[in-house]
Amino acid sequence: VLLVLFPGLPNVDSYLLELKRSLLEECDYNAEKESLQFFKEKSRERFPQIVIPEVYPEFCTTTILTMEFIEGDSFIESKKYPQDKRDHLAQLLYDYHNFCFYELRTLHSDPQYGNFLFTEDSLRLLDFGSVRSFSQDFVSSYIELLKSIEKKDLVLYKKVLIDFGFF
Repeated sequence: VLLVLFPGLPNVDSYLLELKRSLLEECDYNAEKESLQFFKEKSRERFPQIVIPEVYPEFCTTTILTMEFIEGDSFIESKKYPQDKRDHLAQLLYDYHNFCFYELRTLHSDPQYGNFLFTEDSLRLLDFGSVRSFSQDFVSSYIELLKSIEKKDLVLYKKVLIDFGFF
């Protein structure tokens, strides 16, 4: 389908630049400390079941990040929870992701299993070394992309992808 809409090869330059940016960011403990504090502050009232470790800035340096030790179950262990608990956690994660993207316009951008811990009632987020912020224009264009998919509007779909610089 993509070759019909976009003859030729996709431009991967933006993907490579993003990979470079995120790898460098993973090594910046000051940025991670700020991201932890940002998400904790913005999330605390609306998402009390989202636990983000407390940072101890007085014990942090450019090469050391000191934060609260929190415990929880791995993703694999959480699969043993009762279905209603798993449903609740999945909804919590979905709602939190939407809040972060559409309202904060900033995402925890390393959603691999090791960066989450679980209890039957809470989600614990770890490793804020990779965070991505988005402009309001980007978020609005993304919404247009979703609309184009829902309406099966290939003209709008192509326009948004070109505006994103994918092709």
